[in-house]
Amino acid sequence: GSHMTLRIRTIARMTGIREATLRAWERRYGFPRPLRSEGNNYRVYSREEVEAVRRVARLIQEEGLSVSEAIAQVKTEPPRE
Repeated sequence: GSHMTLRIRTIARMTGIREATLRAWERRYGFPRPLRSEGNNYRVYSREEVEAVRRVARLIQEEGLSVSEAIAQVKTEPPRE
C-alpha cells in the first residue's frame, strides 16, 4: 500500500546522513522516530520521516543551523504538502 517503510540503511543513502549519526540523533533528540517492525524489531521509517531528515540536513548544510536547532524547527513546522 501507500504506507511505505524504509530501513535505516536506505535513509542514510537517501539523505546523506550516516546511520551512526541518525542513531545518535534518535538517542539525543528523539528524532527521527522510527517504528519498530514487527517480529525482528529493526528500525523502519516512513516517507514523512525521510522527508523530515532531509529538511534537517538542508537546514544544517544550507542555513548553518546546529543539529538541535534544525531538529526543533522541523519538529514544530508542519510538513509542506
